[in-house]
Amino acid sequence: MEERRKHSRWNIQHRHATLKKGMASCDVPLVDLSSGGMRIVLDEDIPVGSKIIGEFRVVPQRDPYFIQGSVTWTRSIPQEQKFEVGIEFNKINTIPNP
Repeated sequence: MEERRKHSRWNIQHRHATLKKGMASCDVPLVDLSSGGMRIVLDEDIPVGSKIIGEFRVVPQRDPYFIQGSVTWTRSIPQEQKFEVGIEFNKINTIPNP
């Protein structure tokens, strides 16, 4: 199988991303991360193409990275009744998104 990734991925254990859904925020498990995107786990499916705004920390004591991105793929995890979601970063910054 041909590798399609453009960026190296780092497995991130025990880290969470905070995503904004309308006026609410939710913490979600962060599975892996690269300079181009991240993989998270959600309780519900989300359509490909959905816009994502959020933040995450690589090192807990450091400032967060703020992201804007798009959902590029989703995959069901039937045994856990959850969904893995691939997000491609459109913008990543250390300054909060407006």
